[in-house]
Amino acid sequence: MVYRHLRQMEDEGLVSSQWEAEGSGPARRVYAITADGREMLEAWVDYMARQAKTLESFVRRYREQTAGS
Repeated sequence: MVYRHLRQMEDEGLVSSQWEAEGSGPARRVYAITADGREMLEAWVDYMARQAKTLESFVRRYREQTAGS
């Protein structure tokens, strides 16, 4: 499932990959985030921070209202 998402992200230009055949053992695909991927990640982190703030506010208000119960 992870590799399916990585392939999709590569198609979207968010990550790049290359095969590495160094050392013993089979070659492996190595992924790296692109500039567009970093921009998308930053936007996602900002969104998640706003969501966390909203949830923290909800919990605080709930606890304040139920403190005397």
